[in-house]
Amino acid sequence: MNRHAKPLTLGGFTLIEVLIALFIFAISATALSTTFQSNINNAQSLKVRTFASWIAANKMAEIHASDAFPDAGTRDDRVEYAGSEWLVRTTVAQTLPGFRKVDIQVAPQSTAREVSFSASLTGYVSNPNPNPTQ
Repeated sequence: MNRHAKPLTLGGFTLIEVLIALFIFAISATALSTTFQSNINNAQSLKVRTFASWIAANKMAEIHASDAFPDAGTRDDRVEYAGSEWLVRTTVAQTLPGFRKVDIQVAPQSTAREVSFSASLTGYVSNPNPNPTQ
């Protein structure tokens, strides 16, 4: 037998190497979970804003489709859309004679005192029956 031969050693990781690898994995997993949660929140916010803009567009289409000239003032309506309750605030203001400015704001229905609107739409409506007294 050769006395100068190297002894047989098993290859493997030391405890320090394993701990460092676990630390890197833990940091990566935390960063990924934070990113996933952020993406979920962004998707929910986008869904709410999209539905709110559709509701506002529908309300504006209803106003244009009716042959009535809207009265100036503010009106709050509650509608159900996509399985949720929504607040639709319509503000009509006098502009030029024979025209009205219509502002529509939409928010998810909540019990909070202050409403945070998710979408708004502004349009103009003309009087279908022009009359110099209006």
